[in-house]
Amino acid sequence: MKILTVVDSIWPPAIYVGGVKSIYELQKKLQNIGAEIHILTLIESWADPLWKKWFEIEEKKEGIQFHFINVSSLDRLSTKLCYYASKALILPKVLELTRKYHFDVIHEYSSSPLLFWRTSIYSHIFNVRSLHTLCTYNTGFFGSPRLWRGALFLSKVISTTRHMKKMLLQEGCPINKILYLPIGIDCGNFNSDLDSSNFKYELKFRQDTLVVLTVGPIESRKGIFTLVKAIPLVLKRYQHIIFLFVTYKFPSRNYNRNRAKLMNILTRYQENIRILEGLCNIRSIMALADVVVIPQLTPHGTLGYPLTLLEAMASGKAIVASNTVGINELISNGKNGLLFPRGDESELAKAICRLSSSRKLREKIGSKAKRDSTKYDINVISKKLYQLYMELLASSKR
Repeated sequence: MKILTVVDSIWPPAIYVGGVKSIYELQKKLQNIGAEIHILTLIESWADPLWKKWFEIEEKKEGIQFHFINVSSLDRLSTKLCYYASKALILPKVLELTRKYHFDVIHEYSSSPLLFWRTSIYSHIFNVRSLHTLCTYNTGFFGSPRLWRGALFLSKVISTTRHMKKMLLQEGCPINKILYLPIGIDCGNFNSDLDSSNFKYELKFRQDTLVVLTVGPIESRKGIFTLVKAIPLVLKRYQHIIFLFVTYKFPSRNYNRNRAKLMNILTRYQENIRILEGLCNIRSIMALADVVVIPQLTPHGTLGYPLTLLEAMASGKAIVASNTVGINELISNGKNGLLFPRGDESELAKAICRLSSSRKLREKIGSKAKRDSTKYDINVISKKLYQLYMELLASSKR
């Protein structure tokens, strides 16, 4: 069975830091189960210059075949024109690859129902089974659920959250077209019993230091500045907490501007703040934490929920997270985490203080989160997706 996966940003450094990492891990699992996976991706201007070498290494190691379109030259266009132009280039490339490899299934991942139309064309013209996974959804016209009508020729539309499925149903998308299937992580890679003492020593933390962790890019939409505003409120009650910011360097003006803003604010709390930049071992980082904060402001994450949320759950950590769509499907307030109104630094501070004051509560919540994370294990999800591919192929032969 030959599968063409169409997805943006499958290259370093994006492959290490965002939700796309989970999508790629899913492709590797499918390859191991028995599918022949081909990946088509757009190469953007800020891609690591070593991306070609990375493709070669991954092809040898995983057996996955990579195909790409370099859209770096489109940067001179306006944002809207760049969007249209880059998406238009996919169609002829898929046609070329389909004629060469004769795919059984074409599976596209995106954040816009607008692209349902493009995926539908694959079915209509190429006579192959096509699926579209709506990982999240943009705002405005591009994210309008009314654009589901492009799904008429699709075999399936996969929603990564129940909210997305409900949204599409409300707009009249046929129920037989929609499948809820989240994108997960390999829960076995995360072990809450991992010894973090050496890591604490390297960071010059006291062994009894309580660590409050947040992971992700320095962006306002991630709620990073909501957490910053909550810090002095927490430190009024607990002076021996370390707030650990783990982030990644992106070659963009927004990153540099936000980083400068963050560093300027945090100079007031130098004794209680640590910032780690670069590609860190997320397993060790999670093992180090006592509390994980996910202060997201947007109503959804890259996968419908933040990848960090699943990683924290699988690590058995006490979680404080924004009460937003996607997150509140995974977190039940007071049971496997604490939810707070997004953007509310006062309520965020109260939740952090509540967990900081009780080790027993942290362990209880973390233990429940770890059990619940198994529902999103990538090994389970990959088998369900493979089974769907098999069913689609079987129905096409009848």
